[in-house]
Amino acid sequence: MDCVIEKTAANAGAAQERTAILTDIWKTILNVDSVGLDVEFFDIGGNSILLLAMLEMVQEKLGKEVALEDLAEGITIEKIDSFLVA
Repeated sequence: MDCVIEKTAANAGAAQERTAILTDIWKTILNVDSVGLDVEFFDIGGNSILLLAMLEMVQEKLGKEVALEDLAEGITIEKIDSFLVA
């Protein structure tokens, strides 16, 4: 049982770290002070060039690639994070 609790805590910690990194990337790329996890990238000033720059930074900082076609139905930090753990 302790092993399961430790794994859950480790997974939660990793998720928080990814979310913090993604949030920092978005704040940098979009030049904003804060970002909600469920806010749409294009609704807060994103454009296609910034999207490519953001995806490049995600790969650079997190070591995983998110395919552009995976983001056809909206781009949020939550959605990108879900692709990073898949």
